[in-house]
Amino acid sequence: MSAAHEPSGSSAQSTGWSANRTLASELIVSVLLIALGAWIWFAAGRIHAPVVVDPLGPTFWPKILGAAIAVLATVETLRVLLKHSRSGIVAAAPAAEEGEDDSGEGPFAPVRFFGTLVFLGLYLYGLKKLGYFVSTPLFVVGVLVTLGLRAWTNLIISAVTLALAWWLIFDLGLGVPLPKGILPF
Repeated sequence: MSAAHEPSGSSAQSTGWSANRTLASELIVSVLLIALGAWIWFAAGRIHAPVVVDPLGPTFWPKILGAAIAVLATVETLRVLLKHSRSGIVAAAPAAEEGEDDSGEGPFAPVRFFGTLVFLGLYLYGLKKLGYFVSTPLFVVGVLVTLGLRAWTNLIISAVTLALAWWLIFDLGLGVPLPKGILPF
């Protein structure tokens, strides 16, 4: 083997390894979400209320949530498997360009993951103190910036739209009151 063939072989091996790692991580997350959805479904079945006020019962919405998580995770699993079977494992992950490093910019980036968890914790803490209409847009902006979105107009539009949509769904649609916080409305 000549020296000219050695780098391309090692590059193909590292690209194949990266693609296999990507496939494995995507499948692990999908399977864990399917298990979470199933667990929520079965745990909801053990909810017993002495007085049922809601005609749907206390288990309806938790079961819908569990089923939705499991179904969407199954769809994601199928999407991942189809994507990798069509393009081949090695072709699924592009080779790193010269000068690039694998420092957490892949499908599972620890900085993004833990950054999102930090913003979730701050959101849950601030929700009571600041209220829904202050903390939710800040949360959405924080998470989107953590995930890499930098266009401020898109950040503001997304934050306001999501906050209003969730308010319409929960407060007006489902009758779940959201924390008022420091704002009078």
